[in-house]
Amino acid sequence: MDVAQTHPDRAADLPSGRLYRYRSYRLEELRNLLIASEVRFSDPTRFNDPWECRPLFDAPPEDPAIRLAITMLAEQMEIQRSHLAGDGNPKADAEKLVASALDPLQFEATARGLSDRFREWLRRRYRMLCFSAHNDIPLMWSHYADAHRGICLIFDAKDPVIGMARKVNYPDAYPVFGNVHTPIDMLLVTMLNKAKYWQYEHEYRAIACADPNEADPLVECDSLSYVKLGATALVGVVFGCAMSESDRWQVKELLELSHHPIELYEARKGHRDYGITIELQR
Repeated sequence: MDVAQTHPDRAADLPSGRLYRYRSYRLEELRNLLIASEVRFSDPTRFNDPWECRPLFDAPPEDPAIRLAITMLAEQMEIQRSHLAGDGNPKADAEKLVASALDPLQFEATARGLSDRFREWLRRRYRMLCFSAHNDIPLMWSHYADAHRGICLIFDAKDPVIGMARKVNYPDAYPVFGNVHTPIDMLLVTMLNKAKYWQYEHEYRAIACADPNEADPLVECDSLSYVKLGATALVGVVFGCAMSESDRWQVKELLELSHHPIELYEARKGHRDYGITIELQR
C-alpha cells in the first residue's frame, strides 16, 4: 500500500464510501452497536501517542503580537478551566497568568503551562472516534485488533456522524501555535496532526463534544461519551485472520439482530508475501 496515498479531508467524500475501525472483539460493544446504533467515543489524552493533544505554544521575543495572541488564549483558557473546576477566582487567575506570559523571562514556562491547560480543556470537553481509510493494514490488525484475533468494523461514510470524520495530517514538523484565533482552531490542529511515522494508519477522526452549545464541526455525545449513529451506519464486519472459531460464530449470531444486511468478510494472510487480503464471506 502506498503510504503517500492521498485522501479527501472529509470522510463523506471518500470514493470508497467507507471507513474502517479495527477493534478487539467485545460482545457487549458489538451488541450495543447493532441494537442501539451507539458507539463510545474515547478520551484522546489517553491514546498511545505521548505527543497526542499536547500543543506547542511559542513566539519569538521580537514578535509581541504573537505573544499577545498567546496571552489572550491563556486568559480564555484559565477562565474556562476555573469555571469547569468551580474553584479559584477566574478573573484574577487569568490576569495573573497573562502577566506571567508577558514576562520574557517566564514566557517558556508559561507556554508549557498553556499546553497543559489546553490538554486538560480537551480532556474535560472532547471525545474522539478513530478510523482508517483501509481495512488491510497488517500493523493496524496487530496494534488495534488484538493481534489479528479481533474484528474490523465497516462504516458507511455517508452516515451523518461518520461522514463528519476528518483526515489526519502527518506533517514533517511539530505544529507550533502562536497567532491563533479560537480554541476550536486549536482543537482541530491539535487533534488532526500526528508525526509522519503514523501515516501508515491513514487515519480519520470524528470529534464529539458534551457541550450542546458547541459549534460545528463537532457532534454531540452524552455524559458517558456515547454517540448515536444512523440505524444503517454499520455495513460490514471483517474477521481477523487469527480470530477463534467460537468468536466467529458468536459474531454471526449477533449479526442476526441487525434489521439491515451486514456484509461479512474474512482477512487472510498472504502465503507468498506479508500482505492481508479481505475476502467476502456473504
